[in-house]
Amino acid sequence: MIGQPIGMFYGWLTNGIFKSQAEVDKGPIFGPGTSARSRPGDLRFVDVSGPAGKPDGVINSFDKTIMGSPYPDFYYGMTNRFSYQNVSLSIGLQGVHGNLILAESRRSTYSGRSRFRNAASQNNYWKSEQEPGDGKTPRPNDAPTGNHRGEYSQNWLDTGTYLRINNITLSYLLSENISQKLRLKCWILILENLSKNQI
Repeated sequence: MIGQPIGMFYGWLTNGIFKSQAEVDKGPIFGPGTSARSRPGDLRFVDVSGPAGKPDGVINSFDKTIMGSPYPDFYYGMTNRFSYQNVSLSIGLQGVHGNLILAESRRSTYSGRSRFRNAASQNNYWKSEQEPGDGKTPRPNDAPTGNHRGEYSQNWLDTGTYLRINNITLSYLLSENISQKLRLKCWILILENLSKNQI
């Protein structure tokens, strides 16, 4: 897309789910008049535009837009070193901030088909207007109606921001006398091994 970096996430923006038929009636509707039309418990997509360049209450290809970026706003890292007498501890930190990740594995795991073998995070799904669940997990649906799961939407984007410890080093500085004795013992062991191998 002109003016955008390569590889931006493109699809429908989402705004929770339709909790009731009254919310569905207000729209915007996906596939009105078809078997795939929006129903209570389905994902609610954002009406971005229409054929005339303005929101028209219908969700279709005109409403697809840039959903986010896979590129972090910035990378960061630092190393902290702590020491006390002969003991020292070094901890390296590294992270990124501001990018999104397309969760392909979650698209298949969270299919919603009969809620069988699904993730525990999907248990609080929409059941009825009286039991709307958490307001963001769509209803179970084993038929190709509603939700339009085959398309990419903001629902499948996760934050890529993280901070992790990538290195920990704990060390102890031996005294010179001890290190010399250890060095001498190491040489003795090496020479003994060499002599045994020759025999």
